[in-house]
Amino acid sequence: MFVGRAEVLEDLVLAADQAWQSTGTGKHGAAKSTRIIHGAPGAGKSSILSKILEMSLARTHDNSAARVVLVNSSLLEEDISIVLNLLADAGRAKQSEWIETARNVWTKGRQNIRSTRVAGTDLDTTPQKINGIGALARKMPSEKWERPILLAIDEAQNLPPDRNSPQGLFLRALHDGDARLPITLVLAGLGDTKSRIADMGLTRISPMQQFSIGHFQAEETAEFMSKSCAYFGVDVPDGTDQEIDRLARNCNGWPRHLHHSLQALGIEALKVDGNLRVAAWDNIHTEAANRRGGYYMDQYSEKMRDAKNMTIEVMAELDRNPGSAETKKLIKALHSSDADTYCFPPSMNADSFFDHLLHQGALQHMGDDCFACPIPSFRTYLLNQAR
Repeated sequence: MFVGRAEVLEDLVLAADQAWQSTGTGKHGAAKSTRIIHGAPGAGKSSILSKILEMSLARTHDNSAARVVLVNSSLLEEDISIVLNLLADAGRAKQSEWIETARNVWTKGRQNIRSTRVAGTDLDTTPQKINGIGALARKMPSEKWERPILLAIDEAQNLPPDRNSPQGLFLRALHDGDARLPITLVLAGLGDTKSRIADMGLTRISPMQQFSIGHFQAEETAEFMSKSCAYFGVDVPDGTDQEIDRLARNCNGWPRHLHHSLQALGIEALKVDGNLRVAAWDNIHTEAANRRGGYYMDQYSEKMRDAKNMTIEVMAELDRNPGSAETKKLIKALHSSDADTYCFPPSMNADSFFDHLLHQGALQHMGDDCFACPIPSFRTYLLNQAR
């Protein structure tokens, strides 16, 4: 079951098609075609990557369908050679072999990657050739690729910022299309992912290739609740639909909150053998609210607590100061006016504190240098810390 995000999924399919024959010349590769998917924790970024992987595995009879290599940023940092060999496998393996490899990589973890990969594609990735693209192009020249590839990297905000690191060299070479390989890079992470990618030297990524993932629209929220109840076999009889609507409405369309509300509903449904007519709805709403509160406590970091007054003022002034420069100027002015009341967390300044608010989901880039709190109730929670 999957709801929403159709625009993102359609664009990823389009990106892979363009990398397969970028200009109609018959040559593979498309420079600067990297996609960025960013948003607060719980927005559903990882779900999008899992869905595009599922879609690719389902298209067993489509010889032009892209294959998805889905890895976590930690694997790229620990062993680039594994990622390179997975790309080679994806480009040359038979469909049945690749389906087994892809599913094992994502469901069983990287400790099983070496044993499930297709044999015979090991690349020379010595330090002298560490960016890996040259090794991949030599092993797999353009004419040997059977399918276009989406290399999807989750938790991209954790990539090292050094553009000359092995990871930086590898990703820049892919982004720049140096080897003319049919590989499209997809980077998904928290709100500070864009600044991390810029630090790595991946430049000129069009705004049309960047997706800020936020809350569901009202109709998507309704669809999510309806499909979820049907999927889990929860009957919603007449008279209880209003309570379901209320449960969803309190979530502000936020995917993680909706997930928590379904958990609260499921707990009570089990107690009453699925008969929601006799369910204790007050208990359901209380449990859902407690789970939302737990989410906010997790996102309200120690650094935000250290700078509680600063955090509150940023949230209070957000409507009047929606731009990054304006918000940083406000942060600096507050600190200059009273460094004790408006202190920075240890080893932080205006720039790094702003990035931390992005990382924690208190701020999110909405386009055109406009930043907002992606979850209205999280903003309310932070403002209430003034008490």
